[in-house]
Amino acid sequence: MPEAVTLRNAVPADEVFLFALYAETRADEFRSWGLGAQQQEALARMQFDARQRSYAAAFPCAADRIVCVGALPIGRLLTCLQDGKLQLVDVALLGSHRQQGIGANILRQLIEECATGNQVIRLQVLLGNPAQEIYRRLGFAEIGRDGMYIQMEHPLPYNHVLIPAG
Repeated sequence: MPEAVTLRNAVPADEVFLFALYAETRADEFRSWGLGAQQQEALARMQFDARQRSYAAAFPCAADRIVCVGALPIGRLLTCLQDGKLQLVDVALLGSHRQQGIGANILRQLIEECATGNQVIRLQVLLGNPAQEIYRRLGFAEIGRDGMYIQMEHPLPYNHVLIPAG
């Protein structure tokens, strides 16, 4: 029987894993630029550090969780609840754990939690990112776009919609 997928709060010691996860998700892009291994790592480090600072500044209330199979970290889920809306800031899995339904199951659980709490979920996804299809299948709808990203939202189920009195 496969081990259960769980979420736990990130701790400072997870920074090494989070960097490795980030570097893996960008490796193909960096290789396509013809950079050497040392240059790729330096660029990944610089971008990772900048992204971490950006997330901390933009989402100071963020819940940073590590996705685990047993005790093994395999991904990240970063969310921030503001004004009754849950912003899905970042979700990523190691390549060896993608396309197994893990990410979709995590998102389904998040959708259920938000429906119970009467919260919509918002996210943005890079144009062309295959994750767009997963989000659409799970009920997310496009609410906007710019030159790089599509903004999406998962609405409250009808039976959870709050109707104002009067």
